[in-house]
Amino acid sequence: MDDRFTASAPVVSLASHFDGGCPCESGMPIQLSAGGTCNAELAATFAPRPQLVVSDGGDWTASVPALEFPYLQRIYGFYDAKDNVTNVHLPKEKHDFGPNKRNAVYDFFAEVFDLDKKMLDESKVTIEPESAMYSFGEKGELLPENAIRSFDKVAAYFDKKAFAKLKSDASLEKKAMEWVASLNLDDEKKSGFAVTTIYNHLRQVRDWHNDHPYTTIPAGINPTTGKPLTQLEREIIADSAMPKEVHERLMKGLRRVLTEEQVEQILDKYTVGKVAFTMKGYQEIVPDMTEEETAFILEQLKLAREQAVDYKSMKQISAIFKACLLYTSDAADD
Repeated sequence: MDDRFTASAPVVSLASHFDGGCPCESGMPIQLSAGGTCNAELAATFAPRPQLVVSDGGDWTASVPALEFPYLQRIYGFYDAKDNVTNVHLPKEKHDFGPNKRNAVYDFFAEVFDLDKKMLDESKVTIEPESAMYSFGEKGELLPENAIRSFDKVAAYFDKKAFAKLKSDASLEKKAMEWVASLNLDDEKKSGFAVTTIYNHLRQVRDWHNDHPYTTIPAGINPTTGKPLTQLEREIIADSAMPKEVHERLMKGLRRVLTEEQVEQILDKYTVGKVAFTMKGYQEIVPDMTEEETAFILEQLKLAREQAVDYKSMKQISAIFKACLLYTSDAADD
């Protein structure tokens, strides 16, 4: 990092799993260089100089107290400077530069540079109307004729594959946040940890699927049907080879901060409620099922659900549940 900087205070921007939705604001070439990095690693390069991380509970920095901040403390600890990095976390606030965040930054720099806080007077600051902040007009009417006006056109100046992954990351991060938000957790640290756990799992499932296409599996015969393997079946075989540790980290991470009922709710999000939907179908077809039969089928459906979360497409997930149906039918016949 540039030695001219004495202190640093990233505000509602430092997260290990999200670095912005636009390649311009993300510093895309930096984030993706040398195999990729993240904002937490970039912030760690500032050690051992003073650094304040301001985070909140309403955006991707919700995970900072439980994840990024302990990581930074560890890195600073190698310099015997663990106390030089601090975190002000505002769990009830959202993504902005509100007064509590500004005051935290003022206090930090006043202490680092031995400034007189009595000189602080925000009344002298002019807050411009939003319309005045658009350098090229409210609708971009003042942009040059050759200006780039869309994400897709920006992508042409970068690695298109990397750009697509960046957009996918943003989508997965949003999905993880929405899933956890549906649980209405009171603990922001647990909420942030759960979001990060789900987001990392979704990315790993996606990356494995994309890096191991069905063509990596030789064409062959399905021993059950006696017919040639379909593309979907080959996809499932390829994805089933994903290291078990990926699934284990997901389940361990969820159970670390969620109840079993909440874990099931998240797994239902992955599989769009197929357990309840399929169970209802069974009960309509066989209305006189015994409690023992119902319990057995529900157990098998939940096993299928936990297996299905490691697959990327809904076609794959549906195929996993279909295989479960065949198994339970055979078991019932036995």
